Amino acid sequence: MDIYRLKIFLSAAETLSFTASADKMSLTQSAVSHNISSLENELCVQLFQRSHNRLILTPNGQAFYKDAKKIVETADQAVERSQAMRSGEKGTLRIGFPFTQLVDQFLPQFDAFRQSYPDVNTIYSQIDSITLSRQLDSCDVDVAFGRRNAFPESSAIQWRHLYKDDFYAIMSKEHHLTEKDQVTMEDLEKETILTMSRQSNPGMYSLIRYMIMHNGITPNINDASNSHESTLLQAAYGNGIVILPYEYIRYGIIERLTARRINAPNANHVIGMAWNSNNKCPALPRFLDVFFESFEKTHAITGE
Repeated sequence: MDIYRLKIFLSAAETLSFTASADKMSLTQSAVSHNISSLENELCVQLFQRSHNRLILTPNGQAFYKDAKKIVETADQAVERSQAMRSGEKGTLRIGFPFTQLVDQFLPQFDAFRQSYPDVNTIYSQIDSITLSRQLDSCDVDVAFGRRNAFPESSAIQWRHLYKDDFYAIMSKEHHLTEKDQVTMEDLEKETILTMSRQSNPGMYSLIRYMIMHNGITPNINDASNSHESTLLQAAYGNGIVILPYEYIRYGIIERLTARRINAPNANHVIGMAWNSNNKCPALPRFLDVFFESFEKTHAITGE
């Protein structure tokens, strides 16, 4: 059944005039009359009673009017939704990150997008770095936050630097290095470094290993833990020192622990946002526009 023909019928039913309906629909009167006749033939019922240049809806026409109006409204809504999704005003946007502390500072940007596009369903997922990299490459994630080297080396992967995060040495308050305001890599030469295993956190494991090797020290490495919490607990009991970026500890650490910034080359990592230029998600370019506009305003105000 032709939706446009239904719209002609609704117009004629509401004006009770083929002439008025023709003006409203920008058609000729004969075109309106032809479409109504075709619709009646299709339905095998008479919709209008024609008498002395007057139109009267038949009982069948009155019943059909109610249903036809619902059909047309539903079709129009479907078109609007489809156009909105194509333009990025509706649909789904998938955002991935390895841990929440990395992205919670971007809540103002997320709020700005939600306020600008309230009909976009934004899904936030915490995903390990390796899986996140694969999903970014396959476009199963639209936006990914993390370190640049955590994502595929591909011309399709776009990257934007957001901030640099320093690494800290976290130790028991009774440790002798707490006497210093900052520690160097030389200070850590003879210490036990507590870290997660390669299997549990390959990204952080490799980063800390690289930092240690680059600075030419050979401390004892204890990589038996499967979580940062367990490494911190060991440090609280004086079993070694944990190296973590500030974002992990800015909300506080165990009472028995204290932290000192590591003053050394490469004792930091760069965090940014990545997306795949081959991604066809309509909401993605709108999110990027809103995010970066909000981000630049925020950092212009704070001076960061």
